Amino acid sequence: MNLPPLQHPPGQIPSTAPQGLVDILWPEPASITQHLGAILTQQGRDHGVWWLAASVLLILAGLLVFRVWQDRHGIILRWRLQRLRRLLDRPQANRYTPAQLSAAAMWALARYFGMRPALQRPLLPTHWQPLVRQLDALRFGPDSADGAALQGLLCTMQTLSRLRRPEASC
Repeated sequence: MNLPPLQHPPGQIPSTAPQGLVDILWPEPASITQHLGAILTQQGRDHGVWWLAASVLLILAGLLVFRVWQDRHGIILRWRLQRLRRLLDRPQANRYTPAQLSAAAMWALARYFGMRPALQRPLLPTHWQPLVRQLDALRFGPDSADGAALQGLLCTMQTLSRLRRPEASC
């Protein structure tokens, strides 16, 4: 039995209705979107500043994670070069030779550029090629025991490995 929703004019009972007839209104149940809209409106009124602050912090945290992920290889290279510089600064008794440390630096560069097991010099970016040549000269040349030159070269490489700030110093 399909009856229209309004059987009489609004606000009055028809004259043909039996005595004691009562109108019962069955409202449509609210949808999920209406419920969420009401909740969010109330939350926005009560806690709007906190929602805004939490959203901004979440966005900033996401940008920081993205930035770290984007520069993860540079971070690892800078950490390895810093470690080599610290090993170079050790007292003479525990010290590695500069030739050993420059070989470790070459290995770190090969991993940074994804050229394992060995660094392929012609495929390097142009601003890295002179530094690798200097590293080779320090490794195999006559002044291979010069720790100060290796220290400066490692500092330069560490500075150059920064993603967007090659001008920052050690």
